[in-house]
Amino acid sequence: MKTLDTNEIQLELTNFTKKLQIATMPNEINTILENLIRKVVDSEFASIWIYNQKGSLLTRTRDGNNIYNIPIDSKKGILYKAFMTKKSAIYNNLMSEENYDIFIDNPDSINIKSKIIIPLIDEGELVGVATAYSSIDKHKDFTQYDFKVFKIIVPYIIDAICKMKGCVDIDRSKKEVKHIDITMQEIESLEEHNEAFNYLGSIIHDIKIPANNLYGFLELLEEKIDDPRLKYYIESAKDSTKFINSLTDSIMLHNSNPQERKGEEVFLNSVSFFSKISESFVSNMYNKEISFNVYIDPLMPKEIKIDELKLKRIIINLLENAYKFTQRNKCIEFFVKYESKTRRINIGVKDSGIGISRLKQKEILDDFKLIENYSTDETYHGNNIGLAICAYYVKNLGGSLQLESTIYKGSLFSFDIPVELKKQSSTFKTIQNLNAKISILMDSKNSCSANNIARHIIRLGFKESQIKAITNIDEIDEETTHLISFQSKISLDVILFCGRKGIENLIVEEKLFSISRNQESCTNLIISQYGYFTDILYSFISIDKTPRILIIDDNRINIALLKGILSEELSIIESANSMKKSLEMIEQSILKERRYNFIYIDDFDSDISCDEVLDTLRILEKKHKIPRTTVISTSNVKNKTNSHYDFYVGKPFKKEEFHKIQTHQMS
Repeated sequence: MKTLDTNEIQLELTNFTKKLQIATMPNEINTILENLIRKVVDSEFASIWIYNQKGSLLTRTRDGNNIYNIPIDSKKGILYKAFMTKKSAIYNNLMSEENYDIFIDNPDSINIKSKIIIPLIDEGELVGVATAYSSIDKHKDFTQYDFKVFKIIVPYIIDAICKMKGCVDIDRSKKEVKHIDITMQEIESLEEHNEAFNYLGSIIHDIKIPANNLYGFLELLEEKIDDPRLKYYIESAKDSTKFINSLTDSIMLHNSNPQERKGEEVFLNSVSFFSKISESFVSNMYNKEISFNVYIDPLMPKEIKIDELKLKRIIINLLENAYKFTQRNKCIEFFVKYESKTRRINIGVKDSGIGISRLKQKEILDDFKLIENYSTDETYHGNNIGLAICAYYVKNLGGSLQLESTIYKGSLFSFDIPVELKKQSSTFKTIQNLNAKISILMDSKNSCSANNIARHIIRLGFKESQIKAITNIDEIDEETTHLISFQSKISLDVILFCGRKGIENLIVEEKLFSISRNQESCTNLIISQYGYFTDILYSFISIDKTPRILIIDDNRINIALLKGILSEELSIIESANSMKKSLEMIEQSILKERRYNFIYIDDFDSDISCDEVLDTLRILEKKHKIPRTTVISTSNVKNKTNSHYDFYVGKPFKKEEFHKIQTHQMS
């Protein structure tokens, strides 16, 4: 690798600035820019893509009339993903990546091997995308060294693009010197790639291929399924495949850049983060007939800052350990509580497994030794490395892993760690519904799950006196406003009784996916005793109903991005990738009195037109005399003459715009 030192990079930038000052034509400036990137990053090729907002294009201008346009509305390729997410990345096996598109990501038609993609952001606005790439012939594997060097020159690239557009020229050659020196000191401390690291890279590549194939299969499966619950679990499975890729990327980063081993703290949606981890264990718990009770504090702050990858690894290891050592028909509890006074979260996994003797408990956490076999047969034994990793990571996050255990009764692993808050506000608000009376229709076998449901209701603001456990329909008193029925207790008599008395009904499913939402005798609201259910429970008992959102788009990346942005606020989100499907969903939602409050729609070629969908929506609203649905266009082309649209949000998406619309309309 041709490594440039501080002085060499500074010289390249000085020469670049001089050439830029005398250059006048866009193609001339582009050539100067590409040469700078190739020299500094040591890449075989480079490209500068300038964002043309009016035409919704990414444009590359080279010598002569060599102009290449990529329409944003094509919604394809890794380049499009980088543009939409505004995230930089290294791809050392580009063609094996899930979103790779030959026309978008390899417009030069070379035997492409590797690429660095960096979105160019100036004062919060995206102005273009810069790439450095190499072919199989050169066989260049980009490193964190290359990545950081590339980022050094980003301000210069932005200035050059500004000049290409006719803006005032800015000379950064002096004011960025200090910044370059500091960055180069960091870069010079990085280890260069060696044979072992390259071998590791090939192994990681082999792991990511089946993970990406599985992700693609899950997406195909998701398109064929209508049940929102199944879609939710498929989404959790997709998150698990993403986690595999995140882990492998973390391994590469760990080995290529010692300075990055601390991990990266990010703001994330607390409830969504913890619930998705728990959902990945639902099928295993169900198959083993383990009652899996998940309690995620409903009043926990909405957004917390944490090392996402480390915390996820800790929880997955603890849950996997509990699952492994818990027998059939027993209980496992996963809880997350928030302490507002100390701004710490308390996380725990409690099982009813084989337990651990006192003599061995300290040994497990301190000495990382094997868990001994506590049974006369050899059912339970294994390597304790998972718990060792947990203890190390918890300490790294500012806490200490605690263990309480009793032989043959079970174990509790818990820890509390500090979190930084973006805002104090929580996803759910306390409910002041003093007139509500809730009955839980159950058997003794349901007591573990019923207690967990009651725990949520009380935390959301209800008093114990408002909740009553019953075993027979005859015990429902006149004051009951809400009935929560376990599946084994539900009957046509119960449903008819609720209908006559005007009692709202929610069913707790005991056999996973055994109740269809399409059954005429079935209530719309169903929760499972396996996993997370707070959002549906809240919608059931709250006076203020949870807003419903429909996303209509034919691009999976756009749908994923929109769901990520919109899920930060409490809402029920569904999606459709064709106009025909969206129309069916709109009609059903109105007929079942579950209308959508918001529809985010992109105008794309489909079986029927976007206008037909919106025309039908407005006709149905008038026919059924229901409030107007807020329709937001996510297309880059504004149709000001179309009265169906209430708002426009263009690409790339900005969180602030969406949150402003949601808050304004809901208020």
